[in-house]
Amino acid sequence: MAKGPTRSFRYQERSKDDLKERANAKGGNFDDYILPKYKKYKVRDGKNLIRILPPTWDQAKHYGYDIWLNYNIGPDNQAYLSLAKMKNERNDPIAEAAREAANEGDDKLRRELLPRQRILMWVIDRNEEDEGPQLWACPQTVDKAFANLSFDEDTGEVIYIDDPEQGCDVRFFKEGTGLKTDYDASKMRLMKPSPLSEDPKLMDEWLDYAQQNPVPECLHFYDCDYIASIFNGTPNKPKD
Repeated sequence: MAKGPTRSFRYQERSKDDLKERANAKGGNFDDYILPKYKKYKVRDGKNLIRILPPTWDQAKHYGYDIWLNYNIGPDNQAYLSLAKMKNERNDPIAEAAREAANEGDDKLRRELLPRQRILMWVIDRNEEDEGPQLWACPQTVDKAFANLSFDEDTGEVIYIDDPEQGCDVRFFKEGTGLKTDYDASKMRLMKPSPLSEDPKLMDEWLDYAQQNPVPECLHFYDCDYIASIFNGTPNKPKD
């Protein structure tokens, strides 16, 4: 039997992370405070059902990681991690602009420039489990409501909702849009205790992924010069 032609070409597979980065990439010049290879959970209008994964970074006191964001920056109204709050940097152009607004008596502008707290956590969307772990920058008020749910009404004992074996899914509702978005705490519920997944292999896969990607290491910081250029409407290429 005649042999086929010998080829010098050898197919080279790309990594799973490289493919995820492409799958999650955003078009244009959109900046993100999350590294592009990670998926972000998008809350649906109406009912949502999630499972929160446990924290995987050192000395964690909560399943979520506190972040501070400056919103509506530049002509595209983008969000950037606050260098002043997150890194204690004095050379933060947004914080400096807020101080100037305070000195000039412009309290409205000062408040608009203040960073807002979000709680970043890994979650599983029970309606789209195939997406695997996704990052959610949860509003602080919603996280507080979840914490209040984590106490047994009768005994006062803690319910560890992020426990992979005996934790609980969380059901909540989103109503309204924009500044009128509301998460009614009275409609939030913890579901019956259950494992993170009925499939042990899938559970291990999700937990391994969270361990390999601790939330603090998923953040994308931009340097002060770049943020200043966006804030002032003269964008420069960010430094690596």
